[in-house]
Amino acid sequence: MPPYPESITCWAAEVNKHFHHLSRPEAWVLALWSYGVQGLQCCGQSQVSAFLADLLQHKVDAVRQQLREWTWPKQAKAGDQRQEVAVSTCFADLLAWVVSGLAPDTRRLALALDATSLKDTVVVLTLSVLDCGCAIPIAWHVLPANRSGAWKPHWLALVAHFRGCLPADWQ
Repeated sequence: MPPYPESITCWAAEVNKHFHHLSRPEAWVLALWSYGVQGLQCCGQSQVSAFLADLLQHKVDAVRQQLREWTWPKQAKAGDQRQEVAVSTCFADLLAWVVSGLAPDTRRLALALDATSLKDTVVVLTLSVLDCGCAIPIAWHVLPANRSGAWKPHWLALVAHFRGCLPADWQ
């Protein structure tokens, strides 16, 4: 098997550095997902799988399965050492990574809350950092669409992930 392209290897090292609580295999699949999404500017599983399979010289179905299993609960995965990835444990690390890329004299952070419906299937509640005209998602919660219920508890839970993550003198 040929070596992986250097850009993927470097990106995987960067992901591993910022999400140190993830196992190496978990960080590797997260790196693949994010590399593919960034490279294609879309997040469709089929498109990302085909893109990565071509780069890695793997079979598309094998890459798709690897990406799919990353999101599955532990009991749905094959193997004794498989773990479930609790995405919410990545939220504070993701904020820290975003903040590390801001200008050194930055002492304030603009946040946005957004609710996006995906057809009649789900609603994604997203908390994003706003920087240079971009919204960088740092936390999210997925709810079934067209169901009654308050969103406020979910918003508060998303914000709670970040208590104590920034210095007290930040706005």
